Amino acid sequence: MAGSGIHVSLIEPGPIESRFRENALAMWREHIDAEHSVHKSYYRAPRYHVTFPTHLFALLRRLLSSRSMDRTLLKVSGGGKR
Repeated sequence: MAGSGIHVSLIEPGPIESRFRENALAMWREHIDAEHSVHKSYYRAPRYHVTFPTHLFALLRRLLSSRSMDRTLLKVSGGGKR
């Protein structure tokens, strides 16, 4: 949002009580046969990066500080003009 005049606050909540994982796992078990799926190897991975930029930014997110990552994203987005 840099240069837009809009001020942004990032809120990262602490621990919250939710049954999201439990419910998601129940639906997974009900609808997905991971062991016999052609996508078995993908199901074992925690995230699915499908393009070069997603692979690159996943790596950068691990290597860079949040501030550096924000600057990088700002730069590649054309300064927030895209």
